[in-house]
Parts: sequence; C-alpha cells; structure tokens
Amino acid sequence: MLERFAVALPDGLHNTNVGNIVADSLPLTSMLCCLPTLTLFWRSGRVFDLVILFIGFFLACIYHVCHMAPEGLVASKVLGVSGPVWRSLDVLFAQWLLGRTFGHAVAATHSVPVGVANAAFPALLLHRGLTGGPLSVPACARALAATLAATLASKLVVEGAASLPRYPVARGFSTAGLFVAAFVAFPMPELFPRHYWLFHSLWHAFLGAGYYELYAMLEDQRWAEHTGHPVSSKETGAAAAKEQPGKADFEHSCSTESPCSAQHTAHIVASSGASQESFPPRVVQSWRRHQPPSEDSFAPRVVQSWRRRQPPSREADVDVVQRDGGPLERAASGSVPWQQAQRLMVFSRSLKRLARFVCLHS
Repeated sequence: MLERFAVALPDGLHNTNVGNIVADSLPLTSMLCCLPTLTLFWRSGRVFDLVILFIGFFLACIYHVCHMAPEGLVASKVLGVSGPVWRSLDVLFAQWLLGRTFGHAVAATHSVPVGVANAAFPALLLHRGLTGGPLSVPACARALAATLAATLASKLVVEGAASLPRYPVARGFSTAGLFVAAFVAFPMPELFPRHYWLFHSLWHAFLGAGYYELYAMLEDQRWAEHTGHPVSSKETGAAAAKEQPGKADFEHSCSTESPCSAQHTAHIVASSGASQESFPPRVVQSWRRHQPPSEDSFAPRVVQSWRRRQPPSREADVDVVQRDGGPLERAASGSVPWQQAQRLMVFSRSLKRLARFVCLHS
C-alpha cells in the first residue's frame, strides 16, 4: 500500500555523499533554520502549528540521516523503515505544510478556504495513488499549485478581496522572495546531483527564513488588532504620516535617545490632532522616559516638603501691602520686584526684633 504513495527517487539521488563530512551533513544541520519558527510558535501560543511543524522537522531529520548513510539512501533503514519511505513522508508532509501555510498567509478564516488549504493536497495525492498514477516531485508540485490556486479562489469568493491581509510592502516582498528562492533551489538537485548538499541546504535556509518572516508579520498584525496600535515600522510610520500630519515627526523625535521636550510634544500632538493612544507603545514609552517627573509620581509628604521649600510665586500668591492703616493694595507686578519687597519685609521684622531686644535689656 505504501509503495503506491512512494515518491519516485531520481537515479542520481541514490547516493549523494561527496566524502566531505561537512558537506554531507549540511542538509541535516541546515534544518536548524526551522528553530526560529518553532520558537515563534511556542511564544505566540500556536500549539497546533508547533506540533505540525515539529513533525515535519522530525521527518526531515530522519530522512537526512538516512541520506548520510555510506551505503546510500535505498539500503539505509531507521526504526525499521527504509530511506525511500522516509523521503516520501518528508516530501509529502512538507508540501502539505506549504499548502496549509498559504491558508494562513491569505488569512483564511471561513471553513471553506480553510478546508481547501488543509485537505485539497492530501485528496489530490490520494486520488492519484488510488488510480495507479506514479507519484513524483513534479506531480506533487502540480498538486500543490492546484491547492494554492483553489485556496485563493475560495478565499476571494467566500470572504471577498477586502478580507485579504495587508503586509508591509518591503517586508512582504522580501518574504515572498525567500519563498521564491526556496522553490528555485528545491528542484536543482535533480539537475545537479553532485551538488545536492548545496541546493537542498539552500532550500532549508530560504524556506526556514520565509516561514519565520511570514508568521512574524502575522503575529504583528494580530497584536495590532488586539491592542489597537499599528505595527511600528518605517513603512507604517510613513503611511500614517500621510493620514495624520505630524505623527511621523512625533515618532522620529521621540523614538531616538535625545530628550523630547513637553512643549515640542504638545505642539506635535496638537498639530496632528491625535492622542497618545494612537501612537505605537514604543514611541509613547520613549516620550514618557524623557519627561520630567510630575508631582503625582511622588509621595504626598515629599510633595509638601518640596512646596514648603519653594519661594512664593508672584502669580499664584495674592499678597497685600498695608500702608498707614489705609485700604489694602496689591503690589503691581511691574513696579517693584516681589522678591525685593519680600527682602525688605524680612529686614524690617529683624529691625523690630532687634529694637525690642535692646529696650528689654537697657
């Protein structure tokens, strides 16, 4: 039964060892490129995705251990299973995982596109295996392409084009470029069997980096939807500057380590018409770090002690001067400086105390 679903092995890939332990083990060690994505799944709580990717990681590692056997892939066995079977499981599982990942990339949430992304590829392979057609890497690639096209079509029909996610332009193109480079490197070992170690390692490196960048963008968007804050990047900052003038200036001035004055921040916020909640948390935290501490951040006794040590203010205090028992008159702010008048009052009190002391002891 398993022979029907075994992926045909090209003649040049039966034994690809070149006699260099570093080159021969590179397809196995390059599997470490999947670890950042596994870590991202663990931290973001994607438990099911973590389990699925770990199964693919395990199958690929076992397959490459078989490929490193001196007697070749066909004669090798691990856990009682031959090397070609491990290779078939690795190829089929990896391509099914790609179809499932495409469903995540287009943000498929309805049951129809989600079902197509997860079940179309296994259904096509099952139909081909039961009808007697041989499975090969090109046949699996065509089934994967049909799965991707069906997933996108069902997404557009059921959920609409407006539901497609919007990725940052530069980061989105770089992520797509990683996947394209991986797909270019994948069939190269069939053309250059002696360089299997190089091209298959590049396949692992490009695919691992593409997976990580894609799911990192998806997690950024999920965080932005949950908190209401936009993703802090140069592109989103430039796009937000078009919608809210002055916001990009606020982010540029407050995201650096140079102090940001309260007057400058108030001017930018007033000109942009936006509140602090509309800016990224990184910008608000950086701005708050550079602000002088307010009285609310201290204990009441500290504030009272500080206020007692401060000189009275001319604007806040309403002080009066009594002249010859007449009516009270406020000292004009532009006539005599208040600090000088206060010194004269203190000096006059000192003279009265001195005169009283002399009279008592004379």
